Amino acid sequence: MRKTFLIISAILLIILGILFIIAGVANEQKLNQFKNQGVFTQGIVTEKKAVHSGETFQYQLEVNYITKQGIEHNRIFYVDEDDFQHAEVMENIPVIYVPEKPEWVVIGENFSYDRRPFYLGIVSFLFGLLILFWYFLLKDFF
Repeated sequence: MRKTFLIISAILLIILGILFIIAGVANEQKLNQFKNQGVFTQGIVTEKKAVHSGETFQYQLEVNYITKQGIEHNRIFYVDEDDFQHAEVMENIPVIYVPEKPEWVVIGENFSYDRRPFYLGIVSFLFGLLILFWYFLLKDFF
C-alpha cells in the first residue's frame, strides 16, 4: 500500500510539474510577444470601481483606447489598490496591445507576469523524480 502511494504521489508531482512548466513557458512567450510586437497608445480612464468580493475588494479601471488601426476599445482591467488610488477618471493612461491578438492588452508602462508557477513546476517535477529515484534505489527496504 505504501509503495503504491509513493509511486502515485511521485507521478502526480511529475505531471503537475510538467503542467506548471508548460504554463510558465506560454507566459514567457506571451511576454516576449508583448515586448516584440506590442504597440503603445494612450487610453482614458472612464470609470473606477471597487467591487466588494467576500472580505476583500477587487479594484477595476475601465479604460477606453483607440488602436493605430482606428478601432475603439473599452476594457475593464483589474488593478491593485495602489494603482486604483492613483488613477483618476478622464486621466490618460498608457495602453500596450498586440495588434494580431486584440485580447492581449495591458495598461501601464511596465508589464510583467508572475514566474512563480514556472519555478513551482520545476520543483514539483524534480521532487517527483527524486521520489521515484529514491523508491527504485531503496525498494528492497520497503
